[in-house]
Amino acid sequence: MVNYINNEKDFNPIKVGKKGKLFELFVSRIEEAKKKGDTIEILVDKSIRNLEGNLRQFDVLVKSSINNFKITVAVECKEYSNPVGLEKIDAFKSNCDRIPEINKMVFVSKSGFTGPAIKTANFYGIELINISELDSDKIFDAIAPVSYTTLRAHEPVLDLV
Repeated sequence: MVNYINNEKDFNPIKVGKKGKLFELFVSRIEEAKKKGDTIEILVDKSIRNLEGNLRQFDVLVKSSINNFKITVAVECKEYSNPVGLEKIDAFKSNCDRIPEINKMVFVSKSGFTGPAIKTANFYGIELINISELDSDKIFDAIAPVSYTTLRAHEPVLDLV
């Protein structure tokens, strides 16, 4: 049996049979609860065309704009039992690099990150969030608030599919 979760008021269901899908939904719901105003859009399991025209999937996208400057935060979520390794950070960075629309990268893990993964993420400017280390009263402060001082340079916007 396939389980679905209501993603939006108009019932846009999300299939949750795949491992990690509930964790992605959890992260997106925190973003949804934190957003201020109708100009911020939280998208779950969305694909964007990269510079080569290929669709690339993202767990969560946070989209907004300030003074007609479009902002897109890509959030990768991993619900692993072991810390996330360097190869996942590299893959996420590579995925984001070929989509100029992405201004900020955030990687959320349930079990932390290896030392090499942390060093590489710091080098690339990827914000790391380890959910297991957060106090429940600080969870809203931690998940990907759009920090405009750490955004990447903006280039032409590509269409979401």
